[in-house]
Amino acid sequence: MNLTLPQQLRAPLFRDDEPVIQGRSQTGASDPDGRIPRFGDTDFWDFNSVLRRPANVAPSTWRIRFAGPLTDPYWNLLTREVLMIAANPTHHAVINHGLSLGSTGIAVPTMQNFVSYLRRLANWAAENGLPPCPDQWTSDVLRRRIKYMRDSTTIGPATTKSHVTLLRQMTAMAPALSLPWPSDDPWPGKTARQVADYPMSSKLVLKPVPPHIWFPLLRAAWTYIHTFAPDILRASHRYEELKTAASTRIRGRHEEVRTWLADPANKVPLRFENGRPTGTTPQPNYHYLALLLGFDRKSGNALFHGHSKRAAERCRMAMEAVAEGRFCPDSIIDDLVHVTRPDGSTGPWHPGIDAYSLYHLRIALRNAAFVLVIGLSMMRDSENGAELHLMQHSAGSK
Repeated sequence: MNLTLPQQLRAPLFRDDEPVIQGRSQTGASDPDGRIPRFGDTDFWDFNSVLRRPANVAPSTWRIRFAGPLTDPYWNLLTREVLMIAANPTHHAVINHGLSLGSTGIAVPTMQNFVSYLRRLANWAAENGLPPCPDQWTSDVLRRRIKYMRDSTTIGPATTKSHVTLLRQMTAMAPALSLPWPSDDPWPGKTARQVADYPMSSKLVLKPVPPHIWFPLLRAAWTYIHTFAPDILRASHRYEELKTAASTRIRGRHEEVRTWLADPANKVPLRFENGRPTGTTPQPNYHYLALLLGFDRKSGNALFHGHSKRAAERCRMAMEAVAEGRFCPDSIIDDLVHVTRPDGSTGPWHPGIDAYSLYHLRIALRNAAFVLVIGLSMMRDSENGAELHLMQHSAGSK
């Protein structure tokens, strides 16, 4: 909720209950049942509930937190107003204040950058003895900030240019902000590149991938998609089925577990780790064993790792089954696709897909799809929206 601050010139343009994202498609949001970010939210804005997140972006990147100096009421409100205006340049209240900021709102990564820039600006101001709130600032303070960044040996000119762009946009927004902010352009007649001393260059920043790397990379990506993907997706579906059917209840099921462990037809899944000393007995994968028995992760921990006598008895019975030869790899599925190995032998392409391997294989499959789409289409990341959306769901990304 917005507080009335003594420095405020007017009420904010936006109501507390107004959604941050307006006039954009919300199809494909990764968490459609989550909380919708609204202007009055002062702690964080989580866009996982309203905007589709690309497959190669972490959920945390889609969540903006007003932390550090931005918890100060002045900086908090100022930051939210800037983001709200930049995200909704065609909002009637923005247009009515005479602002012409284009027709497209900024993306979430740009919002993250703005928040980071303002957080650094507030910290810099505090470290240099400036007034804590920008209501006493002039354009000279903004020029000092950019000069400090230009003179720094740890801040690149591209970053400085981005800061100049934001500060200049904020001077244009000043008439619509409820809190004081310098309204004069600190660098009239100069472009952001000129201010940041960042001239244009025709030199390629990224070198092309050499053919001896590029073509094996494409072949490996195709192998993942054509050969490995069916097993990865089959294991993923089986694992999700087990988790869905799992129960949180342990009480009253001890005899059921004892009966299962005592049945000669049942095998205990073992961890066959690389580097295990020769002659030592592999350890049961108790997490996967509990899942096979119908218990979720939390209950499974108590099932075999609890301090009760019954937990100890269950562990003893599992080890007895292993000693009797009733064990199997802790692979979620069997009958993996056979391939011809570099040494000419044939066999399964993977030693066994357990839950840990599955997590990484799903990421690898998604990455392979990304590489293949980019490689065959020759498009940039930003031009592959539809293809990446398909990859995100086919590879089981959350």
